[in-house]
Amino acid sequence: MKARIYDLLVEDPNDFLGILSYSVYKRLKNEQIEAHEAKGTDEALDLTSFYDTCRTDSQQALFRNQALDLAQAFANETIGNEIEIQRAQLEKEYCKTGRAEFWWNVWSSVVGSLAFVLLLGLILFCAWAARYGVKETFENVFDVKISPRIQTVEPPREESSERAQ
Repeated sequence: MKARIYDLLVEDPNDFLGILSYSVYKRLKNEQIEAHEAKGTDEALDLTSFYDTCRTDSQQALFRNQALDLAQAFANETIGNEIEIQRAQLEKEYCKTGRAEFWWNVWSSVVGSLAFVLLLGLILFCAWAARYGVKETFENVFDVKISPRIQTVEPPREESSERAQ
């Protein structure tokens, strides 16, 4: 008894590539039938040689290769569409948030730079003040002369005591 083509192509019920190979075989069989019907003869179609050819290892490998090509084309189409959808969504999100994040990063960099400069200036000022003193540091840095303010406190007048005498 000859093995059925389905059993030769499909190893188990979950064999996707085998099932796809069988669909390739069925397409070829339908083409044979349609070609015979197109001739318009009343003679019966003999598919014995077709079945024998399909049972050969080389023909089964051809069915499997064609099925593999179909599966790869399907996967490429599906994945390609998904990639395009994801790319469009990422571009849309970037356009919404990318500009805001850009300006936030610019301002945070400017504020960080200013804080660094002020902190460095404060450290240098403290180091200079520790060496020369605060008064001399202010006079040198700001090119001013600081003169001490002398407040004179007048003693209370003793007018009342002089009058009493």
